[in-house]
Amino acid sequence: MYNKEYKKIAKVFIIISMVLKAILIIPLVMGIITLKQIEKKYMTEEDKTLMGILNILFGSTIAGIFILVDKPIKDLSES
Repeated sequence: MYNKEYKKIAKVFIIISMVLKAILIIPLVMGIITLKQIEKKYMTEEDKTLMGILNILFGSTIAGIFILVDKPIKDLSES
């Protein structure tokens, strides 16, 4: 992810959703996979879209939105 603040917020909400939905297996697995993908320096657009949508469906809606909204820093300064 490009934006460090979005990354931090997404990680916090993913961990919160994993704790609250600990009895269910799918949110735990999605949370672990997403946390590993977020730690990559640059995620591809396909990975961000996939992880964002799956987090909206199975994990934390807020974390999924922050993953989907993430843009490169240079794109943010141009607009």
